[in-house]
Amino acid sequence: MRVCFYHTADAWSGRARFVRDAAQAMGERDYEVTCALARESEVARLLRDGPLEVIEVRDPPGVWRAAWALARVIRQRFIEVVIVQDPREHLVAACAIRLADRGAVVRRLEPGTRLGVPEDSKAAGWLAASGYLFASEEDLRSSRPPARARRVGCLLRGRPPRSRHRGRPLSRGAGPGRAR
Repeated sequence: MRVCFYHTADAWSGRARFVRDAAQAMGERDYEVTCALARESEVARLLRDGPLEVIEVRDPPGVWRAAWALARVIRQRFIEVVIVQDPREHLVAACAIRLADRGAVVRRLEPGTRLGVPEDSKAAGWLAASGYLFASEEDLRSSRPPARARRVGCLLRGRPPRSRHRGRPLSRGAGPGRAR
């Protein structure tokens, strides 16, 4: 599977550390990982020196211009999943996926963050298949993901999720948009 981490912040932070650590871990598990980072940012400079494939993209103020830049990366690298961390990145990635006519978005929420559904997240969910990665079951319970969204990977304990059809458990690897 080809995965792209889209991160537009300039400074090094916990979100940038997540991108580095998750991208390296997925690369070790034979995923093809690309990091699309803001051009001339501190994050791009630090990650470029490591083992990750880093592509520096323009991050103009407008959503559609940023989406065109990311769509070019998605088409060139045949990206299947774009992983983002904030509402604007989610909207840009959803637009880019629609423009590239391929893929899905996974939005990671920081621990303790409650998912509100502002208008841009709602629009992003309609533009492209979207899933949410929660840090804990408590974060999931306190949030209200859109009805069409998938819980890609919260750290749930207990029973496996049930399908809507005849109450059968979902298999772990089945279905479109399921993470490995």
